[in-house]
Amino acid sequence: MALAEYGLLYATLLGSPWVLRRKSHVFITIITGRLSGKPKIIVENGGYIAGVIVCIILAYVSLTVAINEFERGIVDIRSFRTPFWIVTAPVPFSFTLLAIQFLRFLFGTDSMFESDRQETEGL
Repeated sequence: MALAEYGLLYATLLGSPWVLRRKSHVFITIITGRLSGKPKIIVENGGYIAGVIVCIILAYVSLTVAINEFERGIVDIRSFRTPFWIVTAPVPFSFTLLAIQFLRFLFGTDSMFESDRQETEGL
């Protein structure tokens, strides 16, 4: 059972930056869809900044947790003995990549809220 849980965790976390990059995630455009020009850019940039801040905080906290688990030698013994830092290792890595993707949207010319349907179709 633990192996399936680890697989789900790894697949979700390691796939998230790719999904954000491809703009294949689910998002609600109720605000950005009704705005145009400067107000739309301000709201979008606010979302990118919030994404960067949240991802950096989560990356930092999860890295300290993984380091703590490594130093203390914490082991998951549910189905087989697994060092728990191996389980939590993808979390800081994934959130760092997500922060980079939000920075790419913030400083680039591409918008996360405008998707090219042909590019994301079939996902």
